[in-house]
Amino acid sequence: MEFNKYRIKINYPFLIVALISLIYIVILLFPLILMEVQKPPNTINLMVGHYYEDYYEYLSFIKQGQKGHLFLTNLFTNDDPTKVFLSWGIYSMMGYIAFITHIIIPVWIIYWLFVVLFSFIYFLLTYITISEVLKGKTFRLKISAFILVITASPLFNISVTNGFTITPFDYWYSPGTPFSRYNMGTPHHQLIQIIFLAGIILMVKVLRKGIYLRSIIFSLFSLLLLVTSPPQLFLFWVAIPAAYFLNNLIDEIRKDNVKKNIIGVLLRSLWPIVPLIFICTFIIPLALFFNRMALQSPTMVSARLWDIKSFYYPPIQIFFLSTGFLAFLALGGLVFYLYKPTVLKLTFLLIFLIGSVITLIPLYFKEINLVALLGVHNLRFFNPASYIFLGTSAILVIERVAKKSLRKIMVLCSVILIFFISLGTLWWERINYKFSSTGNIQYMPEGLYQRLGQLEKSSHKNTVLTSPSSGMGLIIPAMTGRRVYYGRSIFTLNLEEKAKKTVDFYNMKMVPAKALEFLNKEGIGSVVVLKGVDTDENELKKYYPFLNKEYSNTELAILTVKP
Repeated sequence: MEFNKYRIKINYPFLIVALISLIYIVILLFPLILMEVQKPPNTINLMVGHYYEDYYEYLSFIKQGQKGHLFLTNLFTNDDPTKVFLSWGIYSMMGYIAFITHIIIPVWIIYWLFVVLFSFIYFLLTYITISEVLKGKTFRLKISAFILVITASPLFNISVTNGFTITPFDYWYSPGTPFSRYNMGTPHHQLIQIIFLAGIILMVKVLRKGIYLRSIIFSLFSLLLLVTSPPQLFLFWVAIPAAYFLNNLIDEIRKDNVKKNIIGVLLRSLWPIVPLIFICTFIIPLALFFNRMALQSPTMVSARLWDIKSFYYPPIQIFFLSTGFLAFLALGGLVFYLYKPTVLKLTFLLIFLIGSVITLIPLYFKEINLVALLGVHNLRFFNPASYIFLGTSAILVIERVAKKSLRKIMVLCSVILIFFISLGTLWWERINYKFSSTGNIQYMPEGLYQRLGQLEKSSHKNTVLTSPSSGMGLIIPAMTGRRVYYGRSIFTLNLEEKAKKTVDFYNMKMVPAKALEFLNKEGIGSVVVLKGVDTDENELKKYYPFLNKEYSNTELAILTVKP
């Protein structure tokens, strides 16, 4: 029997890229490993690897999916019954997979499994894109560009005044460090980047394969980005048609047709992108409809208000220093990058330029911030895909220097040095980074975690009251799927008023009759008391005779309101 015909051809370059990606994901998730190593005994590590309020918000969405709900509601307030799917629907879908497969798994494990999965997919897409940009180049050059792109880190300042410290040149919401650039802790942002990059790759593949296929692909990815990220939709709509037009124009100029008929050249260059422009005009009314829907949700309005109050324009020197060596090398390699322009090369160059302009320059018209009209701040427009331009342009100048110089070993050592400086900065930063956590928000006592299950199973399904000082208003929606009266800051409507009423209740500054009226009016059926933080449950029960003790242990007490 012949076995040769069954022999599987192994794609070694792909295996190398996959291996590098997996190793690098472990490096990026090192803080989670460190958390587990440092975990106190008899506690549950909730793996808070992102800003803790955001993190528990996302976990609450996964929990709703685990309970069979695809459409989401804000569990951090009791006065917003609206349901939404856009923007955060990926989280309910993540939980829903566990629901339909009957897999019992903690929400934070689901969360981080998808972080790993999305990171791996995005790294593979990044290499595929780099390989297309550097078409015709050797695998060694492509893999070198890939490593430069994924490991790029800010330059840094070293100080020995008060001990040895490294301070990266970075700013809020900067994609300078790989942890923020690859959204290690925000799966919905990772999915957006996967959609964005996959859309660009497919669009470039089908640009010259017929108007119908081109229009279908463009429409599909436009709709996906519309429901997930308007800033990335804007980049998608501008960069691809503009790059296609410029590439057509360059081809016409090379044919020396400009001297014959400049108007004809412009029209021929523009004509292939007309269908794409028409698609944009048809989708804009749908975008306005979604916007009206969003404005009907107090939660979405609150999130949008927070976003448009977060504008920040970093100093230009900090902006470029945050890219590390790449921006400076990329500028030197620009002439080699554009020596043989393609639609793909021009697309990533435009993504970098457009993102940089919106990040650095306030865009006003008659005192109206144009970016704010999209309901987002300016820093959301600098896409991680910009680093594909920076990395490929940088590697081209390195290649050219290596060819021209007799000191190739020195050049190679320089590239290796850049790589290890980046890794060193990452390692130092993450070891010295302390995640924002307060008590049980990071490491929860096992007893407390087990007793929260009691609250989830409770027959009382009304709103839960928690004190601001306990932090349980963040944890309960994520762990139990129950609604709370006071929870996440930007998602708790009328925050200050609710905080005052809650504090007055726990400090027994409400007269019992007023307290009962307050609980009934707000639909509160359970009161949670965290031992050692809140007022003793026996004192509360004595002062408020309408409270029943449903459960109590050394960690937690659950009181219910008598009907």
